[in-house]
Amino acid sequence: MKHPDFTFKELQLLLSLSTESLEHEEPTDAGQRMLAILSDYTGLKEGSVYFVEPELEEFEVMAFLGGQKAPALLHDELLNPDHPFLLAVRSGKNKVQNFGMHGEFMNVIVPLTFHEQVIGLLNMAGESSLLNEQELLSLADILQPRLGLLFGRMKELVRIRQNERDIRLLSKFPREHPNPLFCCNKRGDITYLNQSMRDFLKTNRMAGVSNIKELFNDGGRSFSHICRSVGEDILSKNREFRIGSRILLGSVSSYRGAEEAFVYIQDITELKNLAQEMARKNQELTEIKEELEFQTRRALDANRHKSEFLANMSHELRTPLNAVIGFSEVLLDELFGPLNAKQREYVDDILDSGKHLLSLINDILDLSKIEAGKMELDLSEFSAMDLALHSMNLMKEKAAKHNISMSLEVDDNLPTLIADQRKVKQVVFNLISNALKFTPDKGEVGVRVNKDGEFAKFCVWDSGIGISIKDQQRIFSEFEQADGSLTKKYEGAGLGLAIVKKFVELHGGKVWVESKLNMGSRFFFTIPITSPGWNAKNAPDAA
Repeated sequence: MKHPDFTFKELQLLLSLSTESLEHEEPTDAGQRMLAILSDYTGLKEGSVYFVEPELEEFEVMAFLGGQKAPALLHDELLNPDHPFLLAVRSGKNKVQNFGMHGEFMNVIVPLTFHEQVIGLLNMAGESSLLNEQELLSLADILQPRLGLLFGRMKELVRIRQNERDIRLLSKFPREHPNPLFCCNKRGDITYLNQSMRDFLKTNRMAGVSNIKELFNDGGRSFSHICRSVGEDILSKNREFRIGSRILLGSVSSYRGAEEAFVYIQDITELKNLAQEMARKNQELTEIKEELEFQTRRALDANRHKSEFLANMSHELRTPLNAVIGFSEVLLDELFGPLNAKQREYVDDILDSGKHLLSLINDILDLSKIEAGKMELDLSEFSAMDLALHSMNLMKEKAAKHNISMSLEVDDNLPTLIADQRKVKQVVFNLISNALKFTPDKGEVGVRVNKDGEFAKFCVWDSGIGISIKDQQRIFSEFEQADGSLTKKYEGAGLGLAIVKKFVELHGGKVWVESKLNMGSRFFFTIPITSPGWNAKNAPDAA
């Protein structure tokens, strides 16, 4: 093989580059010095050296000179398939480029090959060069195979040193393992202890132990298992041992023909104690859960008995009340003679009180039926406009008495509803009645109904006293009002909104309120336009 002729300066350059690659252990340091030598030789002040992964076409910076550090992976630039780095790696050819108005900026790209594969890339650049373009290209031809060889050896050296570090790390593993470790022979004699095991034995006052038979207090079972494992291909994991008062989880490993077995152990005493404590707590929670279930059943039974009692009492009370109301109406009609002014006033009070008490009893009876699961829906088809108008007409006289204006808006696109007409009417009536009760004279009350998807959405609004945020959730509970002080000023037992909520939910809808103090209230509820329980045979004209 004929070697090319080199000038003395070129030989000096190659010698300097070889020397630097051998004198520095770290590739980065060697690359840095080699760039500095090439900069002095060519006059190009900037440069970088990359390790190249040819298949991935990734460029990892090994060293750089001048300017800012080159990026480790040139993702953005390398998206361009005509990037000079990519072209150089793919072709394996050197390239010299001139830039600037007068070609004063020079750039040299040299792919470095090792075993006929590009493993690195040298890039030198600068505004001025001591060599012309042809001289730079000739230098690149000289450097390419020789620097490739140097870089290949460096990559191998990096791999070897990494393997050495791994071996050193693994060799220290038994000694530096955080968990206790020991070795023993077939007789059970302890041949090695790492520092963690020494500390463990010292803490448990067993520092002088020389045979594992003295370690374990389980009647020789652990001793036999470990001794039998010596010289066998075995890896026994998660075996429980006991040393003194400590509970240990360990693994025993050996291989065929070995004279020792390795035993790694982990102290799990605290974990075991914690597990036992958790088991005890779980048992306590189970007992508490059973007690809660028992008390819940008792509460449900008591609630059922209460509902049955209220229902029976309501029936018993309604009979005499109906008599009181009926006879009061007869007296007011003066069927048995005229009444004076005072008598009429008293009889009128008796009639109003009787009707109020009957209304409360009816509300209680409805709630009792719902809670007992005996309330059912009587489905029919009806107009939301007619229902709302009828409910408002029932309250027209009361509104006029207090000079309260009433309005109604119903969406023209809303179809007829299929629901329990009597219950929906009672919901609307209760909400209007509630709105009138808490709206001062000369105020406003209104009803709006519109289509909301598969639901009809009702809104009963007023310009009344409003409801505070903290009271807005509890007003739908039985026997609750927005403010306890209002009970004396406004009559009522707080059952109206509770019945509203029960009836709406019975239809599969929901109810809510939006309000601010002294700014009125808006009560909303939704019900399905067509009840899920409706079918053709429910229709009045069905055969």
